[in-house]
Amino acid sequence: QSLAYAKEARIKPLPNSVLQSDSTWRHYLATLDEQIVGWVSSIQTSTGATWCANFFVREAYRRQGIGSALLAQMLRDDRRQGVSHSILLSSHTGAHVYPKLGYQQIGTLLILAPKKRA
Repeated sequence: QSLAYAKEARIKPLPNSVLQSDSTWRHYLATLDEQIVGWVSSIQTSTGATWCANFFVREAYRRQGIGSALLAQMLRDDRRQGVSHSILLSSHTGAHVYPKLGYQQIGTLLILAPKKRA
């Protein structure tokens, strides 16, 4: 499923090193009738916290509890491994959803780019 996930997520295929049981990356896939409908990754940092990355549920499958189930399983596994903090970046829309899933806002990130020149 690694190749299917990479294709669906529009990323490079994952190297075998991140698919091993002792990897600092964990990947979660939600499937329905063998089709990948959602995914999320948990990446262990050097501080012992995890980074929640690449969270996505296909639009046709949203509001059905798939995203909640993915994040809940990821966070349960984090706790089993002794992780005390999970961090993620969110869009404006996600900022309304993540508190319902156990996250709280701890800051605001401003993204800036140079002005276009005429």
